[in-house]
Amino acid sequence: MKQKTEIRTMAGIARPMLSEGAETAQEGRTISGYAIVFNQPSKVLCDGAGAFIETISRTALTEEKLRQWDIRALLEHNPERLLARWRQGDGTLTLAIDEVGLRYSFTAPDTEDGRTAVELVRRGDIVGSSFAYLCDESTVEWGRNADGTPTRRVNDITYMEDVSIVSRPAYDQTSVNVRMLEKCNESDEEAKFALYIKRARHDAEKAVKIEI
Repeated sequence: MKQKTEIRTMAGIARPMLSEGAETAQEGRTISGYAIVFNQPSKVLCDGAGAFIETISRTALTEEKLRQWDIRALLEHNPERLLARWRQGDGTLTLAIDEVGLRYSFTAPDTEDGRTAVELVRRGDIVGSSFAYLCDESTVEWGRNADGTPTRRVNDITYMEDVSIVSRPAYDQTSVNVRMLEKCNESDEEAKFALYIKRARHDAEKAVKIEI
């Protein structure tokens, strides 16, 4: 079965943080956050086929898998706006799995996009972390919450294409989620297509942090 790329965005109650007292210019350009948070339910998501709440299992990702992949850090998931790169454990992007999830860190490059990324995180315009991935659908567990909302548990991420910092960690307000759920149940194909393009977004306790 052909796999499709999924995009999930992490946004939480914590805004991007600025710490003071940087000793070097390099420290002032370090951006870090969590691209994935394990075992935390998302808000209501919609991929064009319907609404659901998703959880990423702790077992879905391993260090061994990460060491096999070529993962880029991007601005807004745009492959032309490269910020850093993880190449089978080497490169300018640092990735680490801990009890919370997948943490990333990189020093923004001295390029137009790098300077833009630093400034937008500093200003608070960039408020989320996101990741694009493929998963083994045969291992996905489907169920329902007490209120009847479908649930989806991802147990096996088979590839990660990128981690991104994003300005639009959508659907982190309940009222928006309610509208999303309603639109997912509509028959209007144009609305469903628009939702499909936006893809799904995750919530997380931590978003993006820039260390200065």
